[in-house]
Amino acid sequence: MLIWRRKGWIVFAMLFFGGGALELFLENILGLGEFYYQDSSWPLPLILCLTAIICWKFGTLWNGMIPIDPQTGKPQEKTHTVFFMRMEFWAYILPFLAFFKFLFSHYDMTQ
Repeated sequence: MLIWRRKGWIVFAMLFFGGGALELFLENILGLGEFYYQDSSWPLPLILCLTAIICWKFGTLWNGMIPIDPQTGKPQEKTHTVFFMRMEFWAYILPFLAFFKFLFSHYDMTQ
C-alpha cells in the first residue's frame, strides 16, 4: 500500500477510534455538552499522546527483530510503516503534533 505497509494502518485506526471513543465519553456519558470535544483544547492532544504510547509499544514489538532468510542469509525487511516511517517513530511525531495543537488552540490568530 502506498500510505502504509503491513500493520501500519493501526496508527490511523487508533487515532480515529480513540478520538471517537473520547468524544462519545465526554459528550454523551459525562454530559459535558454537544461540542465539548471540539471546543476544548485538551482532548485531541490527549488522544495523540496515548496513541504515541501504543505506537511505540506495538512498533518495537513488531519491528524489533528483523528475521534473517535462512537460504540467502540476508535480512527480510518486514516492517510495519505509515508514510514510509516505521511505526515506532510515530511515537515521537504524535506528541510533537499534540504540543503544537495545544499551543495554537490558546493562541488567537485574529490579532
